[in-house]
Amino acid sequence: PTSDAVASALYQKMFVALSRVMEARGVDLAWGRSLYRRLRALGLVEVGMEGYMLVWEGGSACASMMRANFEQVREEATSAGFITNEEVDQVLTLLDDPNFAISQHPMFTAWGRRPHP
Repeated sequence: PTSDAVASALYQKMFVALSRVMEARGVDLAWGRSLYRRLRALGLVEVGMEGYMLVWEGGSACASMMRANFEQVREEATSAGFITNEEVDQVLTLLDDPNFAISQHPMFTAWGRRPHP
């Protein structure tokens, strides 16, 4: 959502570094998108799914949460060469700037019911 292409690219680089660290730790980042298929595979009917996406401004509580996430993986991400310490510092500064806005991956809700016998 931010209009600053350089800031957006830097944030995206940090987010990709976070994702790579999480995947290396065994997190399945596509799991939420598979809910519909998983519910159908269980034999549920009237399955549905919807996504909700948030936009967070720098300085918000949600931006603070992302700051904590980035700080937690900082050492591992920089050691792996995914991003530099200087770039992480720049991203953390962006997260305090109310003129910077980011969107997150959608949060999914899925539902279904067992078929009547």
